[in-house]
Amino acid sequence: MLRNTIIIVLGSFAALILLGTVLLSLPIATVGQPLTPLNAFFTATSAVCVTGLIVVDTATAFSTFGQLVILLLIQLGGFGIITFSVLIVLTLGRRITHYQREAFTLYRIGTEIQVDFIRIAKRILAFVFLAEACGAVILTFAFLRYYPWDVAMYHAVFQSISGFCNAGFSTFSDSLVAFGGDAFVLFPMMTLIVLGGIGFVVVLDLEEFFRSRRPLTLQSR
Repeated sequence: MLRNTIIIVLGSFAALILLGTVLLSLPIATVGQPLTPLNAFFTATSAVCVTGLIVVDTATAFSTFGQLVILLLIQLGGFGIITFSVLIVLTLGRRITHYQREAFTLYRIGTEIQVDFIRIAKRILAFVFLAEACGAVILTFAFLRYYPWDVAMYHAVFQSISGFCNAGFSTFSDSLVAFGGDAFVLFPMMTLIVLGGIGFVVVLDLEEFFRSRRPLTLQSR
């Protein structure tokens, strides 16, 4: 089962990167000259694996279509990393010894070994979209001080997803340099980065802690 899970993970990421490479190579994806296959391949890989490394300026080199493709790759890549990580842990949980199972319990996932993965994936999906939606709404109001509402909303959605997924991509050429010192932009972004960084497992554990006062796991502490 573990081998099958690894194959699914690698195959899914490879297919997503390949699809992103094809879409980013299209003339409609860029402003001016289309990307070379190598640059499109690198950009798609960076977006799916949420590294933030770029070889062309996301804000100026890509059209709206191209930016939306990158945003989709970031979202699917970020969501995939979270869900596949949980899936691997669940898979391992069915194959480990009693003592290893106790160790996994400290990670809280070990307590959900028998739970349907689909239900867990739905909870992860809800957590991701709720966090990103809240971030997008707050950032829209923050960007309204600089842009018309439609432009502000577009930038807000992109920064919210990119921030939560810790992707590093931005629709601004200077990233967030122009908003240095602007707490209405920086604090929501920092919150999204932290929420995405600590991950679903810790957030779930904190939820259970405040609901039932069950002690925090070692992972959360």
